[in-house]
Amino acid sequence: MQEFLGLPTSIDLDTANRAFGYTSAKGYDRVSGGTYPCRVLKVEGGAYRVVTADMYRALGFDYFRPALGTPRMTFARTV
Repeated sequence: MQEFLGLPTSIDLDTANRAFGYTSAKGYDRVSGGTYPCRVLKVEGGAYRVVTADMYRALGFDYFRPALGTPRMTFARTV
């Protein structure tokens, strides 16, 4: 998960696919089928972007980016 801390507000689909453990093909299939686990935006030129905060929530994390200081992540799921 350390790889995904400090990401920008949106990321490319391949980065999000890695976070979910998807191959590129599976990720694109889920986007085209409308079953990707978080919001995916199609931007100019046909590229896909994933809203980072939505990805964190779908993975079970709440992400807070304070105005000053370092980002912090807390596990949101209860077991």
